[in-house]
Amino acid sequence: MIFNRKKKIKAEIERKEKENLDSYLSYFPTEKMKFQFEPSILELAGAKYYKNENLGFLFKQGDQVLLFQEPDNFHDKNAVKVVNLRGQQIGHIPKDFAEEIGNDLENGYYYKVTIDSIIDDLLYPYISLILIRHSDSEEVKVTDEEMKEFWNKRNAEKEKRNENFNKSFELSQTGREYESEGEIEKALEYFEKAIEFNEVPPIAFKRLTIHYRKNKDYDNEIRVINRWLETYDFSPANQDLIDTKTDEIKKRLKKALELKEKSEK
Repeated sequence: MIFNRKKKIKAEIERKEKENLDSYLSYFPTEKMKFQFEPSILELAGAKYYKNENLGFLFKQGDQVLLFQEPDNFHDKNAVKVVNLRGQQIGHIPKDFAEEIGNDLENGYYYKVTIDSIIDDLLYPYISLILIRHSDSEEVKVTDEEMKEFWNKRNAEKEKRNENFNKSFELSQTGREYESEGEIEKALEYFEKAIEFNEVPPIAFKRLTIHYRKNKDYDNEIRVINRWLETYDFSPANQDLIDTKTDEIKKRLKKALELKEKSEK
């Protein structure tokens, strides 16, 4: 009985999602959906604010999501919200891209948007979107071969990024274990190995800076903070979120430089 009930619920959800997608697509003239352009990759802004306490994120990798203009948004009149097929908001398009994408939507141009990758970090979750713009202009149309090449390259890059993040995460976890056992030197060794990658969970940087500050080892603290900032040059995150994170880190750097200068007097 329970199995049949779950099956019926799943079927109803799928029916509703298809209905919502069909309704959404009806807003876009078919003559403006003839060609597709090279995909854009953006971070889903504000995802952590729409995370359900019990269910987690209201989407999974590969899900198609929808874009809607949000002119009554208190913070940004150009805001474009991102909604899953069940009609639940899951975040926004990054502010730097919202006006351009919003204008396209207003003019009847369609973006097919899917969830590309999910890194469910407690403090800084990272969700990327892939957007493919459809247009009635053939001037810069992407060929099937170019699209295939893009996806092959994208998948290879994503696989490598995930592999590096997992390695760095494992090293960070080992560092935390040594730290909890009071073996600080060993912990620092593993945290240092973790930050050699370009995809690093923030905990490795945070623990290193805390310990180096505590030991008044300002040179190493400054080195680690600069490396922390450097990793954002390799990040696919949108610029708004990068700016927010780097502002916090730059405050740490400023304080470390002040303490170093004071210690040398």
